[in-house]
Amino acid sequence: QSGTLEEGEVVVIHGGNLLSPLADCSSQQSIDVLVYKPPGAHEGDVRKLRCLCQNLPKQLSAMLKGVMSRRANAVILSTKGERATGDKSAGSDYDGDLYSVIAQPQIVALFDERTPWDVKPLAKPAAEPAPTRHDDPQALQQQLLKHYMHLRYDSAPTVGTSAVNLMAFQDRGETQACERLVDIYNAALDAGVTGEVPSLPDDLRSQVRPIWMRERYAGGKGLTFEDTDSAMCKLYTRLAPESTPAAT
Repeated sequence: QSGTLEEGEVVVIHGGNLLSPLADCSSQQSIDVLVYKPPGAHEGDVRKLRCLCQNLPKQLSAMLKGVMSRRANAVILSTKGERATGDKSAGSDYDGDLYSVIAQPQIVALFDERTPWDVKPLAKPAAEPAPTRHDDPQALQQQLLKHYMHLRYDSAPTVGTSAVNLMAFQDRGETQACERLVDIYNAALDAGVTGEVPSLPDDLRSQVRPIWMRERYAGGKGLTFEDTDSAMCKLYTRLAPESTPAAT
């Protein structure tokens, strides 16, 4: 961490080299890019940043000396500002999270950045966890087993169920339901840290599966698409064979 990148700046190393502008824009010192970190459940998880292509800050350049190789790939984000850039993208941190970078000018120019997701306060304070028993190996093992079972059978199903329902409501463009599901999904992901496992209300349990999960076996149709206005539906429909409304 050098602390030399300003808010909204990013450095992208791909194949051992700094990300470069297109050939006809090679003189540019920086370009706009989109940085995205999965799962990208919230519309604000994609951030529009200024990627430095030349003349990096001296301290950062010194830190990168000797590490450039064809196998080196990295996204270096700023920690400055009211919230760090990584935190604005799905509540990420800087401990090795994987990011995707979109540098296609036509896509970047059309992108309208939205307000990033922010963690909502818990409905009730999480119970204080019991002190870790480092002095008693058997007690420590018991605590670890209980923690694992808590994550495996309490929070994990909520993560999966909320993710599936989120896609189903996204297909139909139901914004308010999606916003609530994003909060539940992210809270379930953090359950191991907060100790609070959110519940999924009945009104957020879609009776219709997401587009890609709708299967009909009558007549051997396989996976079937239905007309909706969602971008995902249009994408799957476009990938389906033209001769039939269904794809296998």
